[in-house]
Amino acid sequence: MSTPSHSLSAAAASRSTAAATTVSRVFSPWLVGPVTIWLTALAGAPGGHAGAAWWSLLVMLMVVAPLLVYVLLKSAAGELSGMHVAVRQQRDALYLAELLLLLAALLLMTQLQGPQPLRLLLISMTLTLLLFYIINKRWKISLHAAAIGGAGVILWQLYSGWSLWLMMPAAVAVMWSRVQLQQHTPLQAVAGFTLAAALTALVFVCGC
Repeated sequence: MSTPSHSLSAAAASRSTAAATTVSRVFSPWLVGPVTIWLTALAGAPGGHAGAAWWSLLVMLMVVAPLLVYVLLKSAAGELSGMHVAVRQQRDALYLAELLLLLAALLLMTQLQGPQPLRLLLISMTLTLLLFYIINKRWKISLHAAAIGGAGVILWQLYSGWSLWLMMPAAVAVMWSRVQLQQHTPLQAVAGFTLAAALTALVFVCGC
């Protein structure tokens, strides 16, 4: 028979897990990525919202949609461990596929003379995923934390220095959620955020 203290502890743990699941879903890379692409296009595309819509749609169709459809189909068939691909070994092929998509998009954007911020975004994503692919051979670094880290730096560079500070609570919540759900260790979450933020800052500050 459970004691009242045990029941309270179980209820608190259940609430923490539910909160972590919600945070993890809201700030999923599948959502943060497209929003970041749109905001990046909005900051640099000619033609205002219409121009941003065109360029961001083009990039999303090239670097987000193909991998999303593949992961959805493979997850539904039981061949992948869910939308966030929890099994580290299953991520290798996805990293390589996304790197090829990014390189193709970057080549097209260069040929079309697309907005410079979007090109910088693609470069930073390519460098980040290349590093993560290498790390993934031994260690499952957090893509959730990486997505929010890169997004925060981009907002800081393109909009306002305050944006980075406003993103910090979200970043902390995301890292906590991934650890709470036992998908990553604290170090894996912090490393994902730090490496993505540092590489993105380097690319945008240098203007590659």
